[in-house]
Amino acid sequence: MKLKTLLLAMLIVPALAVLGGCAAMSEEECQMSDWRTVGYEDGLLGRSGAAIGTYRKACAKAGVTPDLDAYQAGRDEGLQTFCRPQNGYTLGERGGSYAGVCPSMVEPAFLAAYEDGRTLYTLRRDVNQIASELAQTEREIDDLEEAMEHETLRMIGDGLTPEERLHILAETRRLAERKGELEDHADYLAEELGASRERLNDYEQMQASR
Repeated sequence: MKLKTLLLAMLIVPALAVLGGCAAMSEEECQMSDWRTVGYEDGLLGRSGAAIGTYRKACAKAGVTPDLDAYQAGRDEGLQTFCRPQNGYTLGERGGSYAGVCPSMVEPAFLAAYEDGRTLYTLRRDVNQIASELAQTEREIDDLEEAMEHETLRMIGDGLTPEERLHILAETRRLAERKGELEDHADYLAEELGASRERLNDYEQMQASR
């Protein structure tokens, strides 16, 4: 087995986080490729068998036709490693998508582990999103407080007409109403964040106890 393939096998878990479409081959790569190794690498990364079509199109320019049998044999071998449940869990935990590539005899265990990992990913994502929205809301409240303070200082300044003071008063009231709305939303988000963190903690504890 080539060194590149050995390294891919060692790095299978990190690679699961960046699964995606395969890159088109250069003419030089088409001419020098070991198609069994190419297939093995694609299988190892859980890529769809449709990738061979991309290679065929790219290599046609170089006058090279991929060896489909060698590619498929290598891909089947790579899938034996990819389709292990621990890899399914890692793929789901990192938010990766599954292309439905695992053989039917091993897919149920892979999918069960994938869904477990995906649930963990979703719970963590929810916590992060709510925490981010809460932080943004709190920054907006701070900005409004500064704006209200500025308007208050303008109100007590000299040289203003009654109309100008009424305008400042109306603006201050508008800012205060908006601040109240954001404070209510912040309270709601704080409760949601607490609940989301509790759901995440419960799930992590359940996973750890298995």
